[in-house]
Amino acid sequence: MAQGAGAADNEFTVNSSKALAAGLGFGLVAGLAGIGQGLVGSRAAEGAARNPGASGSVMTLMIIGLA
Repeated sequence: MAQGAGAADNEFTVNSSKALAAGLGFGLVAGLAGIGQGLVGSRAAEGAARNPGASGSVMTLMIIGLA
């Protein structure tokens, strides 16, 4: 049984939809990871501002956590 023209177009649409969904998913994940890293940095800066004596250990733990 030969495929009709519609079946070949459907396969192209499915493959392009998969690629689009993967690209959007990766973009969303990268954006959310960036927001999370920004929050970690801001909280570390807040901790260093509240207790300047502990700023060295706070920054060290932040860098280890982000690695």
